[in-house]
Amino acid sequence: MIEVSGPGSAPARKVVVSIGCVDQALETLLFARVRAPTGCKVLNDSFARMTSALGGDWNSGLHVVVAQSMIRRFASDGGTLVGWQIDYDLDALGFAEGAKQLRQGVRSDIPLSTQGSADSTSVITVNVVELTDH
Repeated sequence: MIEVSGPGSAPARKVVVSIGCVDQALETLLFARVRAPTGCKVLNDSFARMTSALGGDWNSGLHVVVAQSMIRRFASDGGTLVGWQIDYDLDALGFAEGAKQLRQGVRSDIPLSTQGSADSTSVITVNVVELTDH
């Protein structure tokens, strides 16, 4: 994740710049760069550079909507999200309600919907294994 502001007078916020999925044997199924929103100014990219060893142009990569779609597809095919502090990742991907539920201790049927989703009756959900719980 990196911290950006903008476009315009939009407040500072964290955005995702990469997404990865692995299987049970930790074999990489998907890794993709996600570009920063158009017109944003990067305020802090130290986490992405130091922790993920990412660098370079934050304006290259997939649009966040594509990353959201890939995670929803992964979940609809029975995938489970596993990791540390997944609530931050869900927040950065725009899944605010799912992030909120994780912070409340919910681990099953986490909604993968974004603000302004057209049809709330067809929300895809996912189960989560939060490694900080163990």
